Amino acid sequence: MSNSAKKAAKRKAKIKNRKKSQPSKNMNASYIRDAKNFEIHQCQINGCFEDGLVAITVSKRVAPSVVVMAVFNVDLYCLGIKDSFISSSSMEIHDQFLNNPIYSHYNPEDAKKLIEGAVEYAAGIGFKPHKDFKKAFTMFDNVDSSKSAMNFTFGNNGQPMFIAGPNDSPQKCEKIISTMEQFTKEGESAFIMPVYANEIFDEDAGE
Repeated sequence: MSNSAKKAAKRKAKIKNRKKSQPSKNMNASYIRDAKNFEIHQCQINGCFEDGLVAITVSKRVAPSVVVMAVFNVDLYCLGIKDSFISSSSMEIHDQFLNNPIYSHYNPEDAKKLIEGAVEYAAGIGFKPHKDFKKAFTMFDNVDSSKSAMNFTFGNNGQPMFIAGPNDSPQKCEKIISTMEQFTKEGESAFIMPVYANEIFDEDAGE
C-alpha cells in the first residue's frame, strides 16, 4: 500500500471512530431524558455582568465517554433567557469546548438562581424564555437555588434595556421594543439598535 493510500485509510478510520463516539439520535434523547438523575459534572460561566449578557454552561457525565450539556444565554437587561439548548456529546468534544480561558467555574446554585431571576424579570416586561429553555432547565432539577447567597440585579440602572445583537433583524428589534414598551411606563425603557446599511444616509446626496 502506498503512503497516500495509508494516510487515506487512517483518515477514514479516524472519522469512523469519531462518528462512533457520537451518540445516535435515539441515544441522544435517552441521555437527555436521564440527565436530571445525575450530578453536575461542570458548571461554567462566561461573559460580563456589566454588559448585561452572560452564558451559563452546565454538563453532566451520563456515561463513561458521554456528557449532556445545556447552555443558557442570559440577558440580564431585558429578554431573560435569550437562547438555550441541550444536547449530548462525547467527552472529547465537551472538553474541547470548555477548555477555553473565556470560561470559568461557577457555583450551580448561583447559576440556577441567576437564571430563575432573569426569567422572572423578563416575564414582568412581556418576554418568555427561549423555546428550548424548559427542556434544558431540567439539568438543574437536583440543584437548590435557595442555598445561593448571591443577589442579582436585573435591568440597567433600574430600567429595562434591549441591546440588539448582530443577527437581530430590524423587524425582530421592532417587535421586542414594542412588547417591552407595553409593560413599562413612558421613559422607563431604553434600547440600543445597530445601524443597518439601508439606514445610513448619503450626506452628499442630502438624504
